[in-house]
Amino acid sequence: MFPEATTLFYMEGGQPYQVAYFSTVVANLLTFDGVRTTANHWRHEFATLWRDFLSSPTTRLMDFTVQQLEQGAAEFMLNSTEAWNATYDDTDKNRAIMHCLALWPKFQEFVHARHDAKMSQEAWDPLATAFDQLVLE
Repeated sequence: MFPEATTLFYMEGGQPYQVAYFSTVVANLLTFDGVRTTANHWRHEFATLWRDFLSSPTTRLMDFTVQQLEQGAAEFMLNSTEAWNATYDDTDKNRAIMHCLALWPKFQEFVHARHDAKMSQEAWDPLATAFDQLVLE
């Protein structure tokens, strides 16, 4: 598919690594504190971290949409963004929460300003107010 591209989850010929290969060769090298990792574990990590990266407020997308960049990254795994949604992405809902938390101070300012504006309004009856009592600001 991408013969000149760096592959993350498939061999040079475009075929995915077999479970047996990953579990006997790669997983033995990627054992931490006695816990062996699997190809599925790294697919979860990759899909989740890639989407976290794209969703980061500091990421510049270089004129690509998030969907285009996700599709390109999914191609590296020889699967699709639909597979990421169904199987691999662990924190889709959490991303929106992080953006909400980042916006919280601005939201509070907005609410306070709306409250102050509402409280500064006074109901008045123009027919019951003498002309000399009107003050122009």
